[in-house]
Parts: sequence; C-alpha cells; structure tokens
Amino acid sequence: MWRDFRGMEEYFEYPGIWPMIRKVASDFGWDWGPAFVPVGIYKPAYLVTLSSSIGASVLQTGTPPISPSAASKDDISGPIFVEESSIDIYKKGQNFSTPADQTANWIVNVTLGLRSAAAIPRSSLTLSFPELRLISEPFDISDIPVSTNDTVWITAIWEIPDHIPQRWYPHNLGIPKLYDLNVVLSAPSSGNAPATSVINFVTRTGFRTIELAQTRYSQKDIDQRGIWPGDQWHFKINGKAFYASGTNVIPFDPFYARTSSDQVRWVLESAVKSGQNMIRVWGGGTYQPSSASVAGGVYDFYSICDELGLMAWSELIFSDALYPINDFLLKNIEPEVRQNVRRINRHPSVAQWAGGNEIEGIAIWTDQWVENGIHYLNEYVTLFQDFLHDIVTSETHSLPYTDCSTTKGVLSLDPYVLRFNNGTQGEIYGNSEFELISERFNYDASVAFDYTTYPVARFVNEFGFHSMPSFYTWQEVLQSPDDFFFNSTVVMSREHHPPAGSLAFPNPNAAQGQGEMSIAVELWLPTPNTPDSNQTFAQWCWSTQIFQAMTIVSEVSWYRHGAGQSENNLGALIWQLNDIWQAPSWSSIEYSGRWKVLQYGLTSAYAPITIYPFWTVSNETLEVLVISDRWEDVEASAQATWYDWKGRPLNTTFFDFTIPALNNSLLYEAKGLNNILPIGRDASDVWLHINVSAVVDGRRLTNEQYFTPTSLANAHLVDPKISVTRDEDLTFTLSAKGGVGAWTWIDHPSGTVGIFVDKETGLPSNGYYLIPGIDRTAARSQTEGYEEKDALGVEDPGMDALRGSFGTVGSIIRARSARRMSQSSNRTVNHRIRTVHPSAPYDRDSALRPWSHMSNTPALHLDEHPSGLKRHQLYDAPVPSGDVSSIPGSPLAGKRPTIKFDSQDLVHQYDRPGTGDAHVTEHRKAIGTPTTTGYPPLPSIPYTGTEGLPPPPASTSDLLGREEDLSVFDERRSSSIAASAGSSMKGTSSTSSSPGKTGSAVRQTQTVTLPMSRFAHEHEVKSAPPTMNQAGLLPRKDSRDLFSEDHSPSAGTLLSFPSVTDSARSEDWDARRSSTPKGSERGRSSKRYPKGAGDDDREESRAGLARYDL
Repeated sequence: MWRDFRGMEEYFEYPGIWPMIRKVASDFGWDWGPAFVPVGIYKPAYLVTLSSSIGASVLQTGTPPISPSAASKDDISGPIFVEESSIDIYKKGQNFSTPADQTANWIVNVTLGLRSAAAIPRSSLTLSFPELRLISEPFDISDIPVSTNDTVWITAIWEIPDHIPQRWYPHNLGIPKLYDLNVVLSAPSSGNAPATSVINFVTRTGFRTIELAQTRYSQKDIDQRGIWPGDQWHFKINGKAFYASGTNVIPFDPFYARTSSDQVRWVLESAVKSGQNMIRVWGGGTYQPSSASVAGGVYDFYSICDELGLMAWSELIFSDALYPINDFLLKNIEPEVRQNVRRINRHPSVAQWAGGNEIEGIAIWTDQWVENGIHYLNEYVTLFQDFLHDIVTSETHSLPYTDCSTTKGVLSLDPYVLRFNNGTQGEIYGNSEFELISERFNYDASVAFDYTTYPVARFVNEFGFHSMPSFYTWQEVLQSPDDFFFNSTVVMSREHHPPAGSLAFPNPNAAQGQGEMSIAVELWLPTPNTPDSNQTFAQWCWSTQIFQAMTIVSEVSWYRHGAGQSENNLGALIWQLNDIWQAPSWSSIEYSGRWKVLQYGLTSAYAPITIYPFWTVSNETLEVLVISDRWEDVEASAQATWYDWKGRPLNTTFFDFTIPALNNSLLYEAKGLNNILPIGRDASDVWLHINVSAVVDGRRLTNEQYFTPTSLANAHLVDPKISVTRDEDLTFTLSAKGGVGAWTWIDHPSGTVGIFVDKETGLPSNGYYLIPGIDRTAARSQTEGYEEKDALGVEDPGMDALRGSFGTVGSIIRARSARRMSQSSNRTVNHRIRTVHPSAPYDRDSALRPWSHMSNTPALHLDEHPSGLKRHQLYDAPVPSGDVSSIPGSPLAGKRPTIKFDSQDLVHQYDRPGTGDAHVTEHRKAIGTPTTTGYPPLPSIPYTGTEGLPPPPASTSDLLGREEDLSVFDERRSSSIAASAGSSMKGTSSTSSSPGKTGSAVRQTQTVTLPMSRFAHEHEVKSAPPTMNQAGLLPRKDSRDLFSEDHSPSAGTLLSFPSVTDSARSEDWDARRSSTPKGSERGRSSKRYPKGAGDDDREESRAGLARYDL
C-alpha cells in the first residue's frame, strides 16, 4: 500500500494485506517485483540434542547459533546449546542519546543465551583477541541451572584501552579492520584438573563508533559557516562526519532459499567497486542474515559488508502502511526485534536501525486529513517512538535508532520525542527538505535535469529513475520470438510501475511506465529504430539505461555538491542497487548480475574527487565544480577541452587549485550560451570534455564528465568507426577512427557475470565518450565458479562450444545472434513488421509518482532555492589560479596501436546530417551473410585529421580559450534537419530509395501502442541536463535520420548493430555449433559469480563483445 499525492491509499497488487500479516511486505508485490507470496520454511530446520554429561568442547568457527550444515566437524552436542549471542562493542559511557567520547576505553559486551541439559556451578567466561595478544581475566558466572525449556542469559563486560585496537572504517575512508574474538565458557573440574571448556567459539568483529547526528546546528555554525538553521542529520564514523554514498538494497530473489552467498557477494562487491560506502537494507524486504554459518542464515550478508568496508543502514521490517496496534502484535514483534538487534550487534558495518520505511509521512498526512486521524498518529507514536525505540536501545549501545527512513527528526533524544510538524518555517529538520520528504521520483523527463525539482536537504535516501534490463537478461525469461518487443505481453506483464492495484494480468498500467522511459529516450537521445525488430528492442533497452545513468549521475552530483552549500548535505542513497527478477526497474545491477550503464556511471559520480558541469537552462548558466569527500584538502589540476563531433580539439584550458575538505571548488562560471560556446560554433556541433586529476593516499585519481550544449537527439553526431582489438591478455583496445563515440559501450554475453575495467587504473570503465586518437583499453574482471540456480538456466546454443575461450569477438557475437535469427526465421511477415517503437505522444502529468516534486518555478541559479532562502557555499572555495602546461595522470593518454577486425567482423561508420559527409554504414560481411534488409552503405569520405590545428591557449583566464581563426576546421554546419521532424515514426513496412543509389531498402519501424486517453498534450523540454541545452532545440530525430545526406527519414540508418541479431555466421560457426551438447538451449545456466578474493580456483569467463554506439 502507498498513498498518492492526495494521501489516498493505493495498493500494489494484494489490497490491504501485509499490515495484517507479519510477513515480508514485498512478497505481496511492489512496483519493481512480483506478488508470488511464497510460503513455507525456507531456512534450515533441525533438532538439537544435548548431553547431560560435561565434556570438553571442540572449537567452533562462527557466531552461535552455528548451523550444523555449515561445518559437520563442529561439535554442538555438548551439555549447552548457545541459542542467541550478542557482541556489542562501544565506547565507555556511550549510548543512544550520549555521543561516544573518542578517547574513552572500549567496552566489549558479550551476552549469550543458553539452553543447558546439565547444571554447571561456578562457571567462568574468558574473552581474547589473539592478534592483539589480549586475554581477559575469567569472568565469574553465576550457576547455570538445568534449563532446556527456557533461556539462561550470561554476560561479560570487558574494558580495553582505546589505543590498542585499530579501528574499522568504510573502505573509502580507511581500512575495514576486523579481529577474531575467542569466547570460552569453562566449567570447574574436581581436584587440580584444569577447567573444562563447554563452549568454545571464535567470531569476527571490529572496533568503531557510528553515530547519527540529529541535534540542532549551533548558532556559530549558522553565523560562521552559513548553514541553514535547523537540525543536523548525518552519520559520523569514529567521531568524524563523512559523506554517505550508496544505494538501496531489496531482496535478492522472490524465493529466498535460492539466494546464494556468491550472488550476494557479487552485488556487494559491485557496490564497493563503484565507490559506494553505504547501502540501505530497505524495510519492505527481509532481515538480511549475518552469514550462512549462523543457523538459518542461508547466505552471507553482514559478514561480507564487514569485510568489504561497506556500511549497512538497517531497518525493521515495516513499510508503507499504518500498522494497527494490539497486544498480540506487540507480543509477536518484541522477540523478533530483540533477536535481530542482538544478532547483528557484532558487525561493525551496521550503521543504524530505522523503525521502518516511509511511514512517518503517512501518519502525519492521516492526522491532518482523515477523520479521527489523531488515533492513527497516536498508534504510530506508540509503535515507532516508544515501543520499538525502547527495544532497540535496550539491546545495543553502539547503534543509533530513528523512527523511519524519511523523518522530520526529533524534538529530543532523551526522552525520545519525534518532531513531526513542530518546526519553524524555512528550517531543515531530519532528512527532509523543508516541508517535503527528501526523496525524488519524478518521471517527467523534461525536468529530469531541472535543479529546482531536486530536494535541498541534509540527506537524500531515495531517488531514481527506471530502465529496462539488457537484451541479454531478457533472454533468460523470454521464451518466444514474439516476446522480444518493447510492448509484448510478457515484457508488459513484468512492468509493475505504476502498480496494477490488483492481480490483473498483464499490468493494465504498464503502458504508463513504458511510456515514461520511451519519452525520456526520445527527448535526450537518438530514437532507436533499425530494420531488425530484435536489434531495435536491444537498442531501446540500452537507451533507457543511458538516460537513467544521465539523470541519476546529475542528481548525485547535485547532492554531493550540497556538502559545500548551506544545507550541508552529507548523504545520497540511490534507489536501487539490485533486482529481484528480470524486469524494468530502478536498479543499477540486473538480476543476472550484469551491470547497467548507471552502475558504471556511479564509479565516476561516487569517486573521491569528481568534476561536474552544472547547467541551468533558464538563465543559461554553466558552472563547473570539483567535489571532494576527503577529510583533508586536496591539491588538484583540471582541464577542459572543447571538441567537435569529429573529435577535433578546438581549445583547451588548464586549472590548478585546492579543494577544501568535504567541500567543492568552483572552477568556472559563465552565463549566456553564446558566451560559453567556442566562437562561430553551433550547439549541435560541439561538446566539452572536462577532467580532474589529483593524488590521494599516494595514488593518482582521475575523473571525467561531459557537457553537450544540446540534446544528443539533436547533436550532429559523426560515425566513430570504432575499431576493437583483442589482446593476448584478454583485454580490448577500442579506437575511434572517425568521429566521437558518445556512450561507447562494451558488453559480455549472457551466461557470464563480470565487468570491464580500465587496464591502467583497474577501475570499472564503460559508457564513455571515445575520442579519436585517445584509445581506451578495457580488461574484463575475472569471474569465478558458481553453481547457478535453475531459474536462470538459459543459454544460447553455440555458447557452450565457446566456453573457456573468447574466439574472435565477431564469432561470439554471431554465435549469439545466429540463434536469435534462427528463432525468427519462421516468423511471418506480420511478426516481422509488428509495431514496437514507443514513440506515441505521452501525458507526462500522469507519469508522476504521487510524491514526486513538481515545480513550475523558473530554474534558478545554484545558490538559490524556491524557498526564497539564499544558499551559501560553506567556507571559501578556491577559484582557479595559475597556469600549468600539462595534467599529470590525465586520462587523455596517447594513442595505442590497434588492429582492425578480420574479414568476418564488422566496423560501423556514420556521419552527421546536413554536412555532405557521406559516411553512413559500412558492414564488412562475414561468410554466409544474407542480402541486407537495411539501407545500402554510402561511399565514405576519408577523415582529414587535425593537421594545422592551432595550439591550445596558454591563458587560464577563459575556460573557452576561443580561437579567432577557425578556418582550419571544416565548417560544414548543418543548416536544417527539419525535414525529418514531420515524418511519421509509426507504421508497418515501407520501401524507399536512397538518393544516389540503386535498389531499395525495406525499413520496419516499431511503435509502442499506448492508450491515447492518457496523452493529452505534446512534450516540451522544460530544462536541459547538465550535458544538454534547451536553447535552439531542433526537431527530434530517430536513428534512421541521424546520418543521412538529405535529412530524409528514408535515407539512412544509425547502425546495423549485428552484435545482437545479425544473421551472419563466422567461418567456424558450424564447427562450433556441432560440438554444442544437445539440450543446452534451455538448460541449467553456467552463469558464474566471482568468489571472494581469497579463492584460488579461478576460471576464465566467457565474455564476448557487443557494442552500442550513438
């Protein structure tokens, strides 16, 4: 259940059930997952037998209760069974309302819940940290009676000097140091014999303090730092505030028993690889386990977070509903909460306990607008302010508690009193923005980059935009050729945004969610449309991911720059990290483990030092900021280079500056597009590449971003003629032989899990602008053996024959595509011309999530806000100063040698419209290539290079560094592409003749059919993304029109994209196919997830290459 903008109750699928049943809320359906409502015991169940005799125990590894299935050699058959354990490490005097004294001694509080079959008098408990050479004196324990029906509790509190242990830190701020803690319970022996250990186990834990600052900012902070009045809302690790960068985690599978530790590890390692230091365990899902070794754990979670240095904001399982209070419910909830708090106390990665997800706002609204609403607010106070708070804080000294994921904060911590609406207008409280909850889900793509629609808040814990999974992931579930369409029944049935509100199949509201994605692509990217329906579907999936990456990276940069503004924003958690199944969703990682474009984008957005161009369209202001989340000042250098789309550098400016700690530096600010663009250049012809370089912790860090003054849908793109070379060490060198390859993408085939990393830096790298003369070398990360579940048992025929080797890139691509085309070979003409292209008009107002921020306020400057309050830069951020001749460690490295494809492979070529350049598509045909159904290639004109280019300016006074004499450049500026604007993108099949060529080309256009009643008015771009500009927008084009000579919609095609659906076969295809085991087409998947770093049995992944270039 959720509430629309009027507060009316809405349901995902099952109406009004989960608040009445103590069960995972998302089991009943959500806007990203199915309503399977699984039932039954899915964790291990077993009988425990105890001996009445006292004998020496065997050392157990893991935290009790230890699952018998985890290690059969472990002894659990003694006289005592450890039913529960709590290991809480905190500073002396620390509790929920009292911040830790960082110089105080550490307290190690060990509590065990025992069931005993023997009476043990005068027992003792001994604790030790072998690595620290620390061992406690024996703690005398009162007599342990025979008690198998009730739990007996014993506790030992050990005080350790502050300076002895090394502290645990998140991975980007230090070392996530862990120690082994040994716990021994001994029984006395008769005579002089040594004591007998009846409990003996070792577990991993760490020393750290984590606090949630919720008290009011001091007047000194307001006066001297320029912070907006109100309360703090940010985390502190070991006494120091930091920026929380991360995502939200949902359940990994709708059927929990299928989840594996390898699967979870891959997702969590992916978060770390992309720079995240915090994940939020969403309260509508399940309690995540510590590890598989703990009884009932099923898979590892918090133990992996500890190891990786990834903090975990954890929530009690309450979500999006008002829960009725009665004695039965409270009696049922209390042991549930106590057990879970005790269980994860030992994990230093845990950041806090929140009472639930998005409930406080519902309670406030109900109090205001529902008859007798105060009753529901009082129930909320009883449950989340009083009952749950008291339980959590009684079980842990080390963790903070807050009532809800989104909250207006507190009036008091001791006693704990929630603020609700008791505040002063214009002040910021909790993790909310003035009177608005600091979440952003706005599906009007025309305002996707309008900063006035972004929350200005202390912390933003949910924001996102949805996208399609890749073609490869769809292959795991789509069973028929008819399914591979944007609006096929199966695809639409898996689109749950907006929710159906019932069990209707397929989702009757799915067209709205699909329309939001398609309109976003049409506004900001070339519209996919190829002669092959499968290829068009693949392009659409990929294009929705590009837009998702663009808008979310924009938001992340906005919130991160807020650390140096009046709001002092210190947290941004994206919705969402992972998927529960194969479907359109907000995730950055697909269910199969494949990274979306966004996940690679986060590698840049969450980097310690990042650069970003903030473009405000209403007043045409460009501000370039460098942002740092480091605790120390950082010396850095940057460069900005204007390019045309042929990849010719127009001018370059260098900067040398210092970034203050946890702050940002303004490098450049200018107003007026004509003052920003290089002289004589059109917005559609040029783009700006910016990058920053700095040395942090002894290693060189680089970061880059791009500013395109117009939408890529209207940019005069040039065929990049991308060449790919596979090296002996399983790396790929990508070279642009023509123009700039915007959003160049390399991918691996289905059945594999892995990522591509930059060969030099080792950082994930994909989805970048490939510039002629600046090659990129990508290495795939190594994957490990993993026995996949049957649910993913889908693999292309022919892929088995390629296992363990790459072959040629083209061979792997064709091995995949041959099957897809063979499936399509028997399709009728009606199937082939099925309308799939989602280009229908769309009513953006109906696309908005109820709580999204809509604003008609004109876009403002970065230091303004609709509240009327002035936003201030915190501290004095340095401005550019001095001249430098080069940037050490710049990603603009020298050109590397490459080798073109063999004759069986392919090279794509195209050029911008209206220039007279004749590049369209060159397809190097492989053996057995059928007659093309696309447009015949146009003759190519050789690229002339950049000979005679004037040198870059020496002065740093002007970012543009414009050159007066630009005659050395070919100024074939496009006069118009209006001819394509009025052309219909709908239809079935058409035959057209390209000017200057013989023959004809059959084009199949595709349209998503959307209910016309929903779409009342034409789209208008209200603002542009930071990489795009609204001014002078030309009519939108689809991919057929991008590279034509005469602007006619029938004159050309974007790309042939044989990487997914081309029917050509390589020379060795028949031999490879003949060796494929029968029955492998629909069988058990061989997808493999990486294991931990300590595992040695590494197996090479079967990664191929698919390239999608705009």
